[in-house]
Amino acid sequence: MPLGLDLPVGAEYGSGKVVLGADGARMLQVPLWRSYLAGCILLGIAPCTAMVLVWGFLAKGNDGHTLVMVAINSLSMLLFYGPLGGFLLGVGKLPVRGRLSCSPLPSTWRCRWSPAS
Repeated sequence: MPLGLDLPVGAEYGSGKVVLGADGARMLQVPLWRSYLAGCILLGIAPCTAMVLVWGFLAKGNDGHTLVMVAINSLSMLLFYGPLGGFLLGVGKLPVRGRLSCSPLPSTWRCRWSPAS
């Protein structure tokens, strides 16, 4: 529950409902919280290329070096973003609908999305 807000049990706040926990404390029960958490994890591991370029400019760094590092990072994220996201979401047993499978060999580079059945 938001700090400073004294809502009675059963009251609605946003998309959640105030419930009484096992220890007698009131808490906000939000539907789909696991999906929200999964989205936060996926956004958290996504690189912000624009921020790297801006900080390189603000630090008066070598533009060529910054560009090469961003390119290497972007290429590595093509290979590792899916497995890293899958690992982090799997650790928390968070829901992911569907499955992305990619062939890691450059000669047969193909990705396929299979919806959940």
